[in-house]
Parts: sequence; C-alpha cells; structure tokens
Amino acid sequence: MDIASLPSSYAGLKLDGEQLHEDARYGALPFDCFALSNWDFSRPLPKDKEQWHDLVLKWLAFTALERRPYHILGHEAWKTPAPTQEVIDRVLAPFQTTNERNAALRALCGRWSPMWLRTCYDPELCKDYKVPPVHFLTPAHILDDEGLYGGLESDWTQIYFRVPSIPDCVQIGEPEVESDGVRAEEFGEPEFENEREAHEAGIRERTFVYLIDREALRDKVIKLMWIDIHGNCVWDFSFPEGDFDDLQGPLNRPYFLTEIISRGAVSDQSFKRGARLSLT
Repeated sequence: MDIASLPSSYAGLKLDGEQLHEDARYGALPFDCFALSNWDFSRPLPKDKEQWHDLVLKWLAFTALERRPYHILGHEAWKTPAPTQEVIDRVLAPFQTTNERNAALRALCGRWSPMWLRTCYDPELCKDYKVPPVHFLTPAHILDDEGLYGGLESDWTQIYFRVPSIPDCVQIGEPEVESDGVRAEEFGEPEFENEREAHEAGIRERTFVYLIDREALRDKVIKLMWIDIHGNCVWDFSFPEGDFDDLQGPLNRPYFLTEIISRGAVSDQSFKRGARLSLT
C-alpha cells in the first residue's frame, strides 16, 4: 500500500461497504499498527473498549511525524505475518464494522476522499433525505447507520472512536515533512482582514466531513466540517442541498479554504464560522 500515492491511487476505488478491501485488512491500517503495538493484553477484557478509546485519544494527539512510523508499518504490512484471529477478535474487530474499515482506508486520502456522516434520524426530518447520487460517494464514504451514529448528535466528533483515520491524512513520501504537514509560509497573508480567521483555519485544515445533523436536515443544507490533523473542527460552513454538484469543482482542486468561501460568499458574514454559502 503506497501511502505517498494515495490521492491518485485510492481516491477512485469503488469499495463495497460489505466486502473488506485487501488494503483495509486487519493489521494493515496505520491505526491498526499503533493499536497492536500498544495494546495491553494483561488488562481485563471488560476494559477493552476503554483501552481502545484511550488509544484513539493518544493517536489523535500525535503529530504527523509521530504517526509516520505506523504509516510505514502499514505500508510494509505485507512483509510481516498478519495478526492472529484471536488478536483480531479482541483488539480490532469489536470496534469497527467492515464498512468503517473501508472508510478508514478512503479517509487516508484526506480532502480528496471525505466522509459523509449522518447523525440525525428523526423520522419527521428525514422524509426527503437522500445521499446525493454522485460517483465519489461510494458505500465506503457513507457513515449512515442509526444504530452506530444516532448517538452522535450532540458531538459528531465521537465518530473518531469508530474511524480514527478520518483526520489521519499523513503523507510519508517526504521524510522532512513538518510536524503537522503544513508550512504556513506557503499560504502568505490574507488579502482582506475579514478573511484572517478563515485564512488561519485554512492553514490548519487537512480534510473535512460532510455532516448531516438535525440542523442540516431541518434547513435542507449540507454542512462541511473542516478539521485539522488532530480531529479538531477549525471551520465550518453550510450550503443548500441543491448546490452540492457546484461545490465539487472547488473541492477537487487545490483551492485554499478562503478561495472556496469566496466562491460562495453572499455577504461580509460569509467569512464567519457557520456561514450559509450559495454556490449557484
């Protein structure tokens, strides 16, 4: 699995949500390597979920450089024996579905392959809900299961305990990559002062999540939650459902966050967090 070439090699994969992709096999994902290397098998079984959560929090706190060794281990997983079924059944399998593991593989592509997360299942609000029928939202992109995600309405970032790889867009092709993979000098200064906060968020963001929560369903919008490498939401905006296709051009090109906002700006308030944009 060549992590350095993920944007070109994995972004177009058609992954079946019910069939585990070869490169998402147990022991091959970077977080797998971290969990297997740090699991305390002496702790009692009833504490396994707590131990998994502790490891996820440690992973999210890591910088890109600290995660890099585990990305290399995942890259070379084919050279080493796979974990035993006993280890898989204790450390990995209980905490992720097959679709979530496929999603973890896709998430390594960062903003080239963002996740679609639904957290609200109110039947009164969901009458007209549907996932846009577009080619880049495969089953492996879509996290939509009331039993798994219905409890995330108050804090959608709890999804990281199911898919720790969502903010894990680490490129290992460059050995001199900085701690969080971002060089602020590449971004220069914002053109206008009212863009500064969004500009600074653009320096930190590494990927985003399409979020369909109660507010999104009620207002018939799609939210974009921009996150840094640690899973912190550094910016968010929303746009009408009907604008979805118009957004894909800017998102699939190397535009900065402020440029994307500028394309959908409807007023000076568009450069505020939580703004409603229009892309038509």
